[in-house]
Amino acid sequence: MPEQILGRSLWDFIAGAQTRHIYKVLFEKVRSDQRVVTVDFRCDSPILRRFMKLTISPQMVSQLELESRIIREETRVFSVRFLEQANSGVTTLLPMCSWCKRVKLDKGVWVEAEAARAKMRLFYGHDLPKLPQGICEECKEKILNQL
Repeated sequence: MPEQILGRSLWDFIAGAQTRHIYKVLFEKVRSDQRVVTVDFRCDSPILRRFMKLTISPQMVSQLELESRIIREETRVFSVRFLEQANSGVTTLLPMCSWCKRVKLDKGVWVEAEAARAKMRLFYGHDLPKLPQGICEECKEKILNQL
């Protein structure tokens, strides 16, 4: 709802230090080069994968315009419940890439949510993990190379 977002800082909506850092780098580059930058990202739900594009355009007086649009959607065969809001008392952490929505398993391997669900039985219970936002190396390199 507009009243829930208008007048608030953009940083209220970007979780995770790494994710904020990448956004700051993107914003700085758009402002300094005065050119449009477009990056791919995902915005998933428990039942959908949303493949999106974010376009950041320079405006006057160092302002920016951000436009995100859905490129395509895919229905998930199985709902991935851990993408729902996790319970506040849960201590299990499962890092998630803010850009590709893959999750990081123990050995530093980033996998799709369905693969993580199959490998880690904790998603079948009631205690859903917390999903701290970050960025995987693949997405980080891809974004920085676009600049």
